[in-house]
Amino acid sequence: IRTAWPRPQNRALEWRALWRGYPVGTLLVWDSQRAITTRSAPDGQAPSQWVVDGQQRTTALCILAGRKPYWWNSKENWDAVLRRFDIRFDVHAKTEPYFWVASAAHRKVKTRRYIPISDLLSLDTAKSEHQQKLMDLAKQVKVDGLCDGMDAMEVYTRLDRLKKIRDAEVVLVTVNNELEDVVEIFARLNSKGTRVREADIYLGIVAARSPGWVRDHFLPFMGDLEEAGFDVSPSLVFRSLSAIGQGKVNFKAVEESFWSADRIAPAWKRTKTAWGY
Repeated sequence: IRTAWPRPQNRALEWRALWRGYPVGTLLVWDSQRAITTRSAPDGQAPSQWVVDGQQRTTALCILAGRKPYWWNSKENWDAVLRRFDIRFDVHAKTEPYFWVASAAHRKVKTRRYIPISDLLSLDTAKSEHQQKLMDLAKQVKVDGLCDGMDAMEVYTRLDRLKKIRDAEVVLVTVNNELEDVVEIFARLNSKGTRVREADIYLGIVAARSPGWVRDHFLPFMGDLEEAGFDVSPSLVFRSLSAIGQGKVNFKAVEESFWSADRIAPAWKRTKTAWGY
């Protein structure tokens, strides 16, 4: 539901690791094997897999690449996040640091010294027009008087090396276990020392059983509570749903059919009314 954002400087360090060819860690996903509501996007798909462990890492990589994640909450200002995590490559640097979190001073520089990483990752090596754009950028770098001791082709090679990070392989572990097994896997996972909460687990299950409900109903209601000045745990709100709809606060005791769209809707209506009081 919420992402604990790391400091922007840590994102720069992560990109430096990619630059050096270090691995970025393993992603664990659950294949729900169920249809999911599609969304409009230039390269939109209808994914059936859910990130179990590694969402923060995946989101960070999406931010660095300037690509909005599928699960992004529309109430959050994506442009503001991109600005806060604006990582630049110092093409003129000969030693560390090569990467900077852009400050006002970096953005005021008139030359092409500090290049947004997202600008490079938007270029596809396989397309000749993108290769030409990269070469034009390399030439402009030289026109700006940067990268002394290097010609335009050497600058191009350096930029191309950075751009090819987009092709780096990430180890993906996929599980397609039954519901009870998935709950057990989720419950045993630790993310940066924070144990996954049971309510978070079942929110993921509901998202699989009732496509669109979490995004279109639950998250907007949590946003309304926050805007009204209430600091209420999403887990508490979600647990009240099963209490009102099934008379049970132990998620494992709730009938699996309860999480279907037709049964959860009336219970959610009553839950919102209760929280209104």
